[in-house]
Amino acid sequence: MAEPRRYKTGFTKLRSALSLMAQATTPEVVVTITNLSADKLRWLRLGGRDFEATTGELLREMGTAYVRGLSDLARGRTRDARRPWQLAGEVFKDRVASRLATSGGDVRSRMTPLAASTIRRKGHARIGVDSGKLLTDVATAAVVVTLTR
Repeated sequence: MAEPRRYKTGFTKLRSALSLMAQATTPEVVVTITNLSADKLRWLRLGGRDFEATTGELLREMGTAYVRGLSDLARGRTRDARRPWQLAGEVFKDRVASRLATSGGDVRSRMTPLAASTIRRKGHARIGVDSGKLLTDVATAAVVVTLTR
């Protein structure tokens, strides 16, 4: 009698993916912007202009990206346990850059308007944009995921 063939079932692939995830349970997700840009975002937040604000829509988009990364792991498309976190971090970074490019975008209504003197000094009323360096720094930043136990 022939030896039964063994093949990977969906459960075997899933177990492998979960095993990879269990190897590194506490992720640190960092958007690598300069200290000056981090200070600018903090200053803007303290002034009532939070470009990093969490909304239901942002959480849903990050969750969808995370699930896509889990699916990649479960289907064997990647063995990188950082993938779900990487994708979610990219969504967050892109949303902050979009908000900077559009004077707040989806959270503009929550932001403190610019003072008339600030608009005169800058020559425009775009919230969060003075020289454009902050927007460029965020838009081109790398998202780094470090997994620790």
